[in-house]
Amino acid sequence: MHVTHAGLVEIESSEGFSSTPYLDRVARPPVWTQGFGETKNIGPNSRPMTRAEAEKRLTTRFGEDYAWALAPFCELEGFNQNMYDALASFIWNCGPGAVGPDTTIGKRLRARDWAGGADALLAWNKCGGRPVEGLTMRRQRERRLFLTPVGHPNGYYLTKWERQTVDLLDQERRIAARNGGWDKVDSAHLKKASRAKADLRKRVALLAHEDAAKLHRRQRIAALRDALASAG
Repeated sequence: MHVTHAGLVEIESSEGFSSTPYLDRVARPPVWTQGFGETKNIGPNSRPMTRAEAEKRLTTRFGEDYAWALAPFCELEGFNQNMYDALASFIWNCGPGAVGPDTTIGKRLRARDWAGGADALLAWNKCGGRPVEGLTMRRQRERRLFLTPVGHPNGYYLTKWERQTVDLLDQERRIAARNGGWDKVDSAHLKKASRAKADLRKRVALLAHEDAAKLHRRQRIAALRDALASAG
């Protein structure tokens, strides 16, 4: 197995792209970063890189320094490509040791506890001991990809706005679930969820009206409808 388009899209969209080096002050300790979250041999005077160069560097670096950490899972029955791609994004962000045999997620994956491993991803959303919204949403996306059956429509082709709206709706759904259902949450959460649902339904209608025969639009429509169905 190797990281595919889905995993690369998740990494690239989560990391963002920078042609020039910048000091990532969220990291502990702060680290010079460039391209799609690349830190190896990056400093304040590193030369600018194009997006194509950054993508090539990401693919090469992952194969050389990260893929080994996922190799043990490729031998396990039930482990599939979506799981691999989700974990590729996860370890690119948190390091290969995050799925080691001593971590909770590493132990669950080695025991083929796929649901438990997916849930364990959500705990890796903190910096300095405090939850970070961007990391929380990234872990939720990785969990969703991890649990997506191979061949099932997913969010690979969603635009940034569509993905943000889907993530918002999923976040509100989780809040409702923790509180015992939609009828148990306050009006502010209900309004956010209702607005997100309405926005996604409008986007589905627009995509279907424009040309639903095109593959990328069918993929987006399926992913958005799946998000709406999951929200209840």
